Amino acid sequence: MREQQVPEQRTLNGNGSMSPNAWKAGVGSRFTSYWPSVIIQDDTSQLQEIYYNGSWSQNNLGLACQNHSAFAEIPVSIKGGLIGAENFIYQRDDQKLFIEGRKDSTASVSTVTIPAITLPAEAAIGAFSIPRSTASNSAMNNYILWQNATGAIQMTWEDDNTGWRTSSTPASLGIPDKGTGISCLTPTLWAVGSLQPGYSMARCYYLVEGRIREIQYDGSNWSVVGNVI
Repeated sequence: MREQQVPEQRTLNGNGSMSPNAWKAGVGSRFTSYWPSVIIQDDTSQLQEIYYNGSWSQNNLGLACQNHSAFAEIPVSIKGGLIGAENFIYQRDDQKLFIEGRKDSTASVSTVTIPAITLPAEAAIGAFSIPRSTASNSAMNNYILWQNATGAIQMTWEDDNTGWRTSSTPASLGIPDKGTGISCLTPTLWAVGSLQPGYSMARCYYLVEGRIREIQYDGSNWSVVGNVI
């Protein structure tokens, strides 16, 4: 694995402090990241976390996933995200959509209960979260996008206290290319400002006919912003 520091690439050859550790992901592993955490899959299909807390360290999360699973990572709350409280979303080795969460960066993970959903092998998965209020311990509205057997995008979400639900997305979003990833935005908690309620940054990206498509959610409906390139 290599860390690229773009603003300093001319003087430091782009190598960040992670690079000298020479950690290796499994062949065909996908990646996800929510700063300061990076998730990869090793050669035994276990999820490994690379976490920065003054320096980089590697930790086996003890989660077995489908070979070449996609995964996503979102903060549990505004306050929790600052100490590594995350939800890890992935395809388990039985192809079920699965979520494991933790209270801080050193805590063990525990299962988050969601309805049983079987995904196609190596299905694309993306996720984002938005605070329900400005309170630091506010519950989050959580959204997971995944690709079903026909290639269409489904959304599994929770945005109130009634639990998780799943629905189809509009046909206008298109059919993502086979083998594409789905990347969604959750603003960082490490910026000057805190993560705010609101859907202006609720955007996801995937390939359609080889072009990167940008879509946006407003809390009720999806729309196509356009093709990035």
